[in-house]
Amino acid sequence: MTHYLYKPHVHGPEFITTPDILVDRLFRLRPADQGFDLVPASVQGVNTLPEVQCAESSVTITPAVFLIAAGAGTLVSVGAEVLADEVRSIRVARFAWRLKYLIDHLDKINLLVSGGEGNSTEILMNALPAPADITNYFGDGLNEVPRGIIVSVTAPGTMRQSQVPGTVSIKLTDGHKKRTMEHRLNLHDANSDCWETRPQPRYTVGPQTAEVQHFV
Repeated sequence: MTHYLYKPHVHGPEFITTPDILVDRLFRLRPADQGFDLVPASVQGVNTLPEVQCAESSVTITPAVFLIAAGAGTLVSVGAEVLADEVRSIRVARFAWRLKYLIDHLDKINLLVSGGEGNSTEILMNALPAPADITNYFGDGLNEVPRGIIVSVTAPGTMRQSQVPGTVSIKLTDGHKKRTMEHRLNLHDANSDCWETRPQPRYTVGPQTAEVQHFV
């Protein structure tokens, strides 16, 4: 089974929990003539890495809010869909909040993107498709994202190009609870070498189950 193991720091009302969440399906939300569609995509592109390496001169970044299935209730995280060197990856923050603690004040939650070409852009979370409509997409009466699924909800009008090297910050700010979640993407040029003189590979030997012949 193809899967990704998401290990977030979930900030609850009193404690931070760190569950291991197995994700085996990814859906990207796209506008449609009537509402929206959830389009399946490969889960192999999902990761939490803040570093992006690109051989081209620019990267396309589309900020996103993510709904992630979890045992104690759907999680909300932030990040972006990143298109670099014609390869798309889904970058999700290692931080998450419980949706059930946000649902009554979505009009107080802002998605803010800064960096790259253009000024900072801000959008209210309640301007995105309602979480209840997204969960109902998977079946009538559902109030949670089904097990093993992550949904990428991109914010219209926030996509931007960013020059390499550079930095783009995507934040989710909860004005009601006075807290902020951020995923900062650091863009690196694959054409440059971080070493002035690249060293030779190290010779190492790991655990052995039999005698190993060494060549030095």
